[in-house]
Amino acid sequence: MKPELKTISSEIDSPVSIQSSTNFLLYQSPGWADASLNKFSSKPVLYTLYGDDNVPAIIISTMYDQSQITGQFESVRFNVFVNAGISILGAILLILLILLYILKPLERVQKSLGEVLNDRFVPIMDENLPSNLVDFVSAYNQIIMVLDDATDKHAIAEKDLRAERDFISKTLNSIANSVVVLNPDLIISLVNPAFEKLLCESKENLIGYSFTQIIHMYTNHSLTHIANFEQLLRQSQQQCNLFYQVEDKVKELEMTSSPMLDVTSEDIGFVLVFKDVTEGRMLRRQLNYESRHDKLTGLLNRMAFESKFEEIINEVSHTQYQHVFVYINLDNFRVINLSCGNEAGDSLLKQVAEILQKNIRKSDLSACFGGDEYGLILPYSELENAANTVNDILATICKTGFSWKEIEYPITASASLIPFGRENDDFSEVLLRLMTANSLAKQDGGNQYYLIGDNDVKVEEHRSSLTWVARINSAFVEKRFKLYAQPIAAVEPVAINSEKQCYEILIRYQAEDGTIVSPHEFLGAAEQFQLIDKIDRWVVSEVIHWMAINPELKGKVQYFINLSARSVCSSSFYRFLQQILQTELVDAQSFCFEITEAAVVRDIDKSIQFIHKIKALGAKFSLDNFGSGVSSLTYLQKLPVDYLKIDGVCIESLLLDNDSNVFVSSIVAVGHSLGMKVIAEKVESAEVMQKLAAAKVDYYQGTAIKIPAQIETIDFKQADELLL
Repeated sequence: MKPELKTISSEIDSPVSIQSSTNFLLYQSPGWADASLNKFSSKPVLYTLYGDDNVPAIIISTMYDQSQITGQFESVRFNVFVNAGISILGAILLILLILLYILKPLERVQKSLGEVLNDRFVPIMDENLPSNLVDFVSAYNQIIMVLDDATDKHAIAEKDLRAERDFISKTLNSIANSVVVLNPDLIISLVNPAFEKLLCESKENLIGYSFTQIIHMYTNHSLTHIANFEQLLRQSQQQCNLFYQVEDKVKELEMTSSPMLDVTSEDIGFVLVFKDVTEGRMLRRQLNYESRHDKLTGLLNRMAFESKFEEIINEVSHTQYQHVFVYINLDNFRVINLSCGNEAGDSLLKQVAEILQKNIRKSDLSACFGGDEYGLILPYSELENAANTVNDILATICKTGFSWKEIEYPITASASLIPFGRENDDFSEVLLRLMTANSLAKQDGGNQYYLIGDNDVKVEEHRSSLTWVARINSAFVEKRFKLYAQPIAAVEPVAINSEKQCYEILIRYQAEDGTIVSPHEFLGAAEQFQLIDKIDRWVVSEVIHWMAINPELKGKVQYFINLSARSVCSSSFYRFLQQILQTELVDAQSFCFEITEAAVVRDIDKSIQFIHKIKALGAKFSLDNFGSGVSSLTYLQKLPVDYLKIDGVCIESLLLDNDSNVFVSSIVAVGHSLGMKVIAEKVESAEVMQKLAAAKVDYYQGTAIKIPAQIETIDFKQADELLL
């Protein structure tokens, strides 16, 4: 072998093995065997030497220790890893620093947002912000300011809402009327204590339930028709009357409904207010009944009867329907009163009223005009049928008679009938014709009826014979009107000269034969033919003349003078009265003018104005016939009167029932509460005087004190016991 091949081992510093192409070993280094055994640290490397024609000639194998290379590689890799790690860590730190610099403002944003969660709105206050965050922070601060302002407004609104809710709650609780709030489906959402009390139910059993399912109200008092609330609440009429039964009692309710609307004017529910008007309506019905009915007989009074007459005229003025007006008057009522007393007379009047009621239809109307005068209206009645009805009534009155204290008294009545129904039919005119015809029936012997035709010559002749207009006018010229006076006495005695004597001035007509005629006979005609104010002027003038010829009575006597409704409303009469009361010789303080409630009601404003103007001159006023109607209760507070005179009808019934005592006591209490003194007229017995004293009436007037007398016959100097 060539020595050059042997030197390969030393040159490469690695063991070698040289073989021929036939695998014949040519040379092997001494360390070959050891190197081959260390397979983890050595790696054989083959080299092939080719000869001519590219034929392999020698194959050289060598081994090297790769542990050194591995160690160097590991060292290099370690260095790479260390350097890379240091570089990455530095980059991360650099990035973190950059992020810290960039995100530091965001930390303040985060902190500010944390304050927002706690309902505190804190803006970011930092002028050293990166340019890319300036707009963001500015927008954020604007949002914070808007939220802060909105929060303040919300807090104020919430506070106002709580206050309003508390106010509404307290208001609802304080409202006496019952209030319930419904949603659009009529579900109860709110009630007040008054509604709970009305239904006797707690709100827990009401709220959340359907109103129509748990509450049943009715449209009539008999509780037969259930109210349809869905229909009621959608009607334009916001108020209606309903009825509700609670514990076997029927309550009358006045319901007012109001829709609740939102900002878009959409219905969001209803507010219902129920006013319990049960007692008020009962009292109103009672007062209305008393104002329209005669207290003794229970029949309609004249005012209510006249109102019904007008209603019928208005209803049928354009039709051909016929009605019949009947006037009935007892023939001998005065005999019963004089022989048996007023109590017997009242009993007879009630007896006749019962007979009337039993003999007429339910649709017919009956009335008591006062005293023994009755009226009937028979609507849609043939004249023949009406005459038969009247004939039956008169026959029953005669057949029944009247028994008092086991004594039988014959009783008859006269009647008159007239058909009516035309538009121009006037109640006063028709009644006057009936009264005239009734007088004819009495003249013919009574116990019969007189039928008035369209052109009844006999009635017209009789009316002509009642020439009260001529008599009244001639009485002024012939001085046949006379002044009478009746004293008014104090219930409690007073010291002499401490107050004036008080007399009511009355007028009488003296007939040609010297007979004194009661004013009831001619005052009606005077009113009808507009002569009543002339009579009033005459009375005032005569009293002033009396005062002039009796100067010693100046300041000692007060004269009560009746004025008619026509005079009170007359401008010319006011001027007359004003002028005469301002005369130097006239003491206006000696006058007290009496006006009736009928005069007041005719024109309340003029009446009040008249009273004020005359009182300013020094005169006083008294309201006469109080208690005969309920209308005076309405205007009593407005009237500046000094005296209140209770109607004689109320006084006469004091001995009959306790209700009259209560009624009189109530009038006295009302009068005293308004600063008025109360006078009772038609006091005709000591028993009545005792009851009036118990009722605390201030003054008496009537036959039990003294009957009216002609003023010239009265000795005023001896009348100290009658001092007021």
